[in-house]
Amino acid sequence: MKKVKYLIFAVVSVFLFGSTTVNAEESYWKSYFNELGSIPAANFDCGLNCGVGGSHKWVDHSYKFAISDRAGGGLGAIPDELAFSPAWYTENELYFDMSSSNVTSTSDNSKVLEAKVTDYTFSKEEEKFNKYVSWFEGLSLEEFNELKGGEPVKVKPTWWEYTNKSRIEENKYKSEPQNWWEAYGYQEKPTAIEVSYQVHDFGKAKITLNSTSKGKIEVDWIIGVRDFIPFPVVVQKQLKNKSQGLVEVLNNLSKYKGYYPERNEQQKYNFSYEIEKNEDLSAIINTLKGKDITVKFYSNSNGIYGEYYLNGNDIKTTVGKGFTYDYNISMTDSVNKDKIESLVDLENALFIDFAYHGSLPAKFNLSVNIDSFLRSKFVEQGICKSGEAYSDFCNNKVTEFLDGNNFTLLYYNPDTNKMEVIKENLKPNDQGVFDLEFDHFSSYVLVRSDNYKAVSMSNNQESNNAQTSSINILLYSILSICSLGGIIYILIKKKKNLRNEG
Repeated sequence: MKKVKYLIFAVVSVFLFGSTTVNAEESYWKSYFNELGSIPAANFDCGLNCGVGGSHKWVDHSYKFAISDRAGGGLGAIPDELAFSPAWYTENELYFDMSSSNVTSTSDNSKVLEAKVTDYTFSKEEEKFNKYVSWFEGLSLEEFNELKGGEPVKVKPTWWEYTNKSRIEENKYKSEPQNWWEAYGYQEKPTAIEVSYQVHDFGKAKITLNSTSKGKIEVDWIIGVRDFIPFPVVVQKQLKNKSQGLVEVLNNLSKYKGYYPERNEQQKYNFSYEIEKNEDLSAIINTLKGKDITVKFYSNSNGIYGEYYLNGNDIKTTVGKGFTYDYNISMTDSVNKDKIESLVDLENALFIDFAYHGSLPAKFNLSVNIDSFLRSKFVEQGICKSGEAYSDFCNNKVTEFLDGNNFTLLYYNPDTNKMEVIKENLKPNDQGVFDLEFDHFSSYVLVRSDNYKAVSMSNNQESNNAQTSSINILLYSILSICSLGGIIYILIKKKKNLRNEG
């Protein structure tokens, strides 16, 4: 029997390559997998054909990853859409004209993956169909015309008469379907089996499905991990305490080798990690230290996307509990806004506040994209019309604001209550992205160089180090103490010499 190859990179994200099995010894992922239940298979790779008389074929076929963020199609949009669109309401595999009593499943690596075969009941399809018909028939003529839009009708059609207008000719209903399977195009209620997959660990596994009537097929799986985000796109289950998951992988890199991406010219990082508000990243940073692994940390603050790539070999020191890369970017708010605005007169400034204040384990290079944020801001300010953030007029306004202009990065020094110039002559790239470098976390301001006026600035305006002012104060204090000590020493020695001469 021909082999069916499913290259599905599921779990947290979807695409990896590997060759050997991994059995995690730590508890995080085993616990996650146990709570997860079955993982989505690629039931919707065949699109609407699956919904109108089709199914997975008991023959060779191949695809690269599973979808989807929700099961089902048109019916799931009730009551937002008038048109009826058949779709299966499962994320598992469906094989039609089969019974579970005639199909068995085995796994060549049950520590990684197992499969379960059951009869599919079609209960959700029936429920959604009945709900749609009931909802449509309950619409008044006025409600129907309002939802439909366009030229109003004087007589409301039946649901199937109206739906015929949106269906291709060969699929139009010749008469009103009396039940869900006739609405799906079946002459009688179909039978099908559902194959669900339960993951236990990272690795490779081959599932063999054996039918007494159709023979045997094999389903190849690779289970890996790449993205650590609160709500994974593929698997709709929140990653609680997700930093533990990344730490577990970082502590077992040799075991997980092949089940996370290798870096190359296109793939710049091994893992991506979405930072949550005030999230403690100290365990990740300290575990990453000294490893040739790159993590892309990213977040979206007030519509401004920022990302930072950190390789473990660049980390020079460990960090204490509570360390985070979380930050807030805004054109209106800052924790030190009142103090900053008393020191500089700003126009269209971008405030950058880091949740953690202090020195860093490695220099922080933040790429900040403010193009889309400027558009929404200009709409709020009435510069661009509402709903036309990407009109030619608004494009020109954004270009006028960014292109050909120099920007300055300012730092608010809480020790001196003064503003310091960190970097001048900054320019965005063609995509409206600024590349900013920090070696200290606190409050910063990015402003167009001609859009601010200094009220009270530090004398050290050419500083590229946010800590320079404080360091200089300390240095001057030490020098003063040393000088004073030297003067006292000279006076005492001179006095002794005069006594001796006397």
